[in-house]
Amino acid sequence: MGKEVSTIALIEDGKITIENQAYFKGRLKELKDGRVEIIVKPYHAKRSNLQSRYYWGVVIPLIRDALQDLGNELDADLTHELLKGKFNAQMVHDAHGEVIGDIGGSTTEMSKVDFMAYLDKITRFAAEYLSIVIPLPETQSTITFKD
Repeated sequence: MGKEVSTIALIEDGKITIENQAYFKGRLKELKDGRVEIIVKPYHAKRSNLQSRYYWGVVIPLIRDALQDLGNELDADLTHELLKGKFNAQMVHDAHGEVIGDIGGSTTEMSKVDFMAYLDKITRFAAEYLSIVIPLPETQSTITFKD
């Protein structure tokens, strides 16, 4: 099949009501006939584009610059990997359940609330260990970064 179609719905008293039914029905017509899997799970709004722009445009550059000032050669992507590993670690287990390591978990599927908590941890870390203040999204105006 290849394509995936999803929508937001509301469940009340065991009955489901699909938001924007016309759009959803139109998307269903794009699929080939055949069996499909239907999964119903609680909806959590994913992080917003504004949150992503703030993270990549303000938080990452400030952390990267502070780490570079300490002699670390990190670009934006490596800074992101460092932060994911430190503040969004996912443990990896072997066949016996023993932890064999951890990796930085993805931030792209975080809810808005979870991403705010992630940013809060980074902001506190930056202040305590790097002696920098990361401005809140609504308070920033113009910031100049090193190349």
